Amino acid sequence: MECFSFAGRHKLLSIHQKFKTGAEYPNPFVEIGHIGPADLTPQTWQLIETVVFDCLDRMGICDGPSHTEVILTDTGVKIVETHTRVGGDRIFHLLKLSTGIDIFRLSLQWFCQKTGYIGTISRKGVAAVYFFHAPKGIISQITGIDKLQASRGVIEVKLHKTICDTVNELLGSSDRLGYFIYYQNNDSPLDFRTLTNLANQVTICTKPSTPKQQES
Repeated sequence: MECFSFAGRHKLLSIHQKFKTGAEYPNPFVEIGHIGPADLTPQTWQLIETVVFDCLDRMGICDGPSHTEVILTDTGVKIVETHTRVGGDRIFHLLKLSTGIDIFRLSLQWFCQKTGYIGTISRKGVAAVYFFHAPKGIISQITGIDKLQASRGVIEVKLHKTICDTVNELLGSSDRLGYFIYYQNNDSPLDFRTLTNLANQVTICTKPSTPKQQES
């Protein structure tokens, strides 16, 4: 959940749903995607807002951006963590696409000039990020990047690895290989399977590393 506080007046900017690797991976909690705004009922948005705003008040957070992670449970909204910073994983980019809000510019305006208060949030669509991953080993082939870049809705593709680079076991965020950003200019719910289908256009082949390569 991304918020901005203006002298104690909290404003909910957006809520993003995160997606994780799952039980079939060594670490089932690695984040591999985010979609925002999350497809939640107005009542759920209000409930999350109430809980998070109360948390910010209790912690004395009065000014600037905050990033709070929550889990929806059968017994209510549970806060995992909160930070006085912008969310990572390109969430700032998703926020700008889906609302038009440049969170870094807003932060400078508020802290330097005490201007920029936001009344109503304008929804401009749905944005998402998906993070590439591949089996552990040495990259032997990469195909499909051009096809992904040409796909409707894909506005940015970044791959941090190339041929002969080492791919580590996916144990944390630093083991991800890159990402692509997707945007649709309407409020239709975005299924994570849409992102995985797009990602499947890209094939990153790896081969086992030799003992010498493992030492380097």
